[in-house]
Amino acid sequence: MNVKIIGLGRASGDISVRGLEEVKRADFVVLKSEKFDGAKLIKELGISYTALDEFYEKTKSFDELNGEIIKFILAKAKESKSLVYLVNGGGADDVSAAELMAVGAELIPAASSGIYGAAAALSVFGAGESSQAGTEDMSSAYTEIAASELIGLRAFFPDKRVSLIVTEVDDKLTAGEVKLCLSDIYGDETAVLLCSRQGTEKTVLSEIDRKKKSCYGYNTFMVVPPSDFCKSAVHDLSDLYLVMKRLRGKDGCSWDREQTHESIAINAIEESAELVDAIEKKDIAGMLEESGDVLLQALFHAVIAEDTGEFSIRDMLTALCKKLLSRHAHVFGDERASSAASALLVWEKEKDKEKHFSTLTEKLEALPKSFPALLRSEKALKNFAKYFFEIWRDSSLDSLKLKLDALNSARVEDRQSLGGDILLLTAAYLRSAGVTSETALRSAVERFIEKAAFAEQKILAEGKRISEMTNVEKIRRFDGFSF
Repeated sequence: MNVKIIGLGRASGDISVRGLEEVKRADFVVLKSEKFDGAKLIKELGISYTALDEFYEKTKSFDELNGEIIKFILAKAKESKSLVYLVNGGGADDVSAAELMAVGAELIPAASSGIYGAAAALSVFGAGESSQAGTEDMSSAYTEIAASELIGLRAFFPDKRVSLIVTEVDDKLTAGEVKLCLSDIYGDETAVLLCSRQGTEKTVLSEIDRKKKSCYGYNTFMVVPPSDFCKSAVHDLSDLYLVMKRLRGKDGCSWDREQTHESIAINAIEESAELVDAIEKKDIAGMLEESGDVLLQALFHAVIAEDTGEFSIRDMLTALCKKLLSRHAHVFGDERASSAASALLVWEKEKDKEKHFSTLTEKLEALPKSFPALLRSEKALKNFAKYFFEIWRDSSLDSLKLKLDALNSARVEDRQSLGGDILLLTAAYLRSAGVTSETALRSAVERFIEKAAFAEQKILAEGKRISEMTNVEKIRRFDGFSF
């Protein structure tokens, strides 16, 4: 491709010797903006160029801006033998440049592409305030992102153990957008540095869009120093991971260090049950807490597995993402699904392929024995129906009645088997009626508890003791008690 991207650096003169030579040789020179400090040298040398500042005025979003720039560059490249595109900073951190590189453009980074003065700026913070044990010096470890790129991201997960540098905070509106993006990640009152031609100012994230207009410009950047996860106002998955590694570490918690996959296995069932309970109660605060507890169990197993060399948290997350990508082939692949039902069919098809299921027996034997019995029966009935037919048919009612009658006269050792058949047939009947038996029984038990409590309260309100009532009295009193 006959397009070269040249990083201008942050100040005039940061462009590399090779980059400058390419500019001089090029048939067509495109300057993203004349306002960049690095553009001064190009002007001083009298090099002819086309600036794209007008694109900023006529576009409504950064995505649209970058799209228009890319179209312009590619169109001009067809008319030129060699085209150079001059961007601020190192070059690779510019969104339009990155997309052009993806289609073959070559990058020649600036000689000095880092954030000049940023390391020195961190000295504004007191000793120990901007770092934590194990964190590298900011000058050798930091994440850099342009404000326009940050604002355009759907999700941003920076490594908070190193500094974050947001460049090109060119006006109050951009600063406000940056604040909104980062507040959920770091917290409103996180101490930051705003570095501009006016100098370096220590402030907090919530205040970065409230400075004088002269503080903002193409060379204004913001620095969020490394944070100590123990003191963070807002936490993320990486913090949870560090907490668990600390708890399992040499100087951590003796109980956490002793746990194994087997010793905490039951916790996953208990925490999942508590989450389901909160969901059914529509208890949002409870859902917040319990969904975190469920996540903790998954991460706990991943950390144990790392300690034993079985797998890592990255292995776990990679496997999960690959599963979601493959089983949603109607979203990420070539399959088509026009409804929730058809999407579920795609999921099940991809799952069978992934698990190498080719027979009904394989699918039935794979059903976890730790499932509640009714839930496992529903899964078994559903899979059987896919391969053969629905268990419940018109004649099944007679079979159910026969088994109910037989239960009364059956030998003691046969009653459990008969009872199981009755429950399975009942689950099949409910399935035919579109009822989820596990959920239905759970709801029925809750109604039973409420009605039993109500009945007891009536007796207690009359000053009577249920324990002193005879069975005949209880039956007579509650003969109309309906469940």
